[in-house]
Amino acid sequence: MPSVRDAFFSEIYRMTEQGEDIVIVSADLGAPSLDEFRRKFPHRFVNVGIAEQNLLSVATGLALSGKHVIAFGLNPFPVTRAYDQLRNFLGDLRIPVTVAALNTGTCSAECGYTHMPLEDFAMVRMIPSIKMVNPSDTSIAQVAARELVMSSLPTYIRFDKFLTEAYYQESEVDFQKGFFEMQASELFAVITTGNFSSMLKNSINTIKIQGEPPSLFDCYAFPLDTDLLAERLKSFSCIVTLEDQTPCAGLGSLIMEILSKHGIVKPIRSLGIEPKHWEGRIMNRNEIYDEMGYDIKSLEKRLQKTFEEMMDNG
Repeated sequence: MPSVRDAFFSEIYRMTEQGEDIVIVSADLGAPSLDEFRRKFPHRFVNVGIAEQNLLSVATGLALSGKHVIAFGLNPFPVTRAYDQLRNFLGDLRIPVTVAALNTGTCSAECGYTHMPLEDFAMVRMIPSIKMVNPSDTSIAQVAARELVMSSLPTYIRFDKFLTEAYYQESEVDFQKGFFEMQASELFAVITTGNFSSMLKNSINTIKIQGEPPSLFDCYAFPLDTDLLAERLKSFSCIVTLEDQTPCAGLGSLIMEILSKHGIVKPIRSLGIEPKHWEGRIMNRNEIYDEMGYDIKSLEKRLQKTFEEMMDNG
């Protein structure tokens, strides 16, 4: 099955074949789904080398000439190394470039902390004019290719290389709404994104809190419809957020901001990735999850315990 990245670029290839004026600028990064694109459209593929600031500068120039441009690079570098270009060209001037970045959170943790985009979500979220997408399935990635690459606003898409499932119908994807809900309990809600959304989609019904599974919210596009999300969340007694990145200014912080803005007060816990857990060691994602209690078996117990503690504390 194709990954979310390959689903995205396969759709880009199809669109280019049909006549869309698309150019891909790469920071020396390839993909199986890009090979045919490069062979058939060599004049539409530009490799700027491992130079992310140049990546966004060249992409911006091509976009200003009327092209639909995808800037493809290895996370976190298109964000952390090129934040000045991201902030000024895409954020301030709103140049319609799509930044497509491979790696989210811990998916390449075996390469070390330098290759773990734990802060990119928070950094891009601070630039409100950029639409950020964190697809948990291939349908979201394919619709992003059709709708967002062709839009008049800048977009940042972060791809987890291990996600290959198609959970949703393409007709269900709504980048203005920005979230899906698997409704179960009206007491407990788990709000997550990306990899953890994919993990929990298959196991949420096995997690029993007072005899029933919690509701699961998969947030995949930001900014999302905060009014609608707040309306849905106000009925729950307890909320846990879970993300494969730093919770500082991440999804957990966003949910707390939404609740505060709407005057909703309720117990909420934010779970995420803290680099202090493996300082000085090289570990892959599975090893990090095992150590932090985020492997699926431990995660079920951890969520149960967290909700029980929240209920006991009122």
